[in-house]
Amino acid sequence: CGKTTFVDLLTGLLSPSKGYISFPKKFLNNKNIGYVPQEVPIINGSFIENLCFGDKKLIEDKNYLSKCLEITGLKKIINTYPLGLNTILGERSINLSGGQKQRIGIARALLFRPKILILDESTNALDEESQTQVIDNLISEFSDSLIIFITHNKSIKKKCMHNIQFNKNGEIIYK
Repeated sequence: CGKTTFVDLLTGLLSPSKGYISFPKKFLNNKNIGYVPQEVPIINGSFIENLCFGDKKLIEDKNYLSKCLEITGLKKIINTYPLGLNTILGERSINLSGGQKQRIGIARALLFRPKILILDESTNALDEESQTQVIDNLISEFSDSLIIFITHNKSIKKKCMHNIQFNKNGEIIYK
């Protein structure tokens, strides 16, 4: 009904054919946008390589890296591997669950220190308890950021200040 197109418009991947996209003033001209798609791309590399995608500046601040791993619950997972952050995930990362991949995607987005964070069904592969914990951590730690959740999950919708729904024709219904 248009959710992906909406995200593409928000992130600037598409330009509107008519109308405009407007953000609150404090977020205008902000280049720090974190986007986490439903399907998180994982490369055949280590955890750390998948988190920074070659941009080593993102992981220079070890305290902030640790905070991002803690917020997403990824720290506990990484600590179960003997090589930790240097563990190679392997071809198509077959040894990771969908939820673990999503945690990597969220942590990757957080490393950009986003002022606008867009999550497109980015926790749907997590169990309910983990999903609640990650969402609550994001809302708490990034309260100065604009967080946009694209979700069908009613418990996530209840945590949001505003809800925008799309009908079957792709028209926006604001609640």
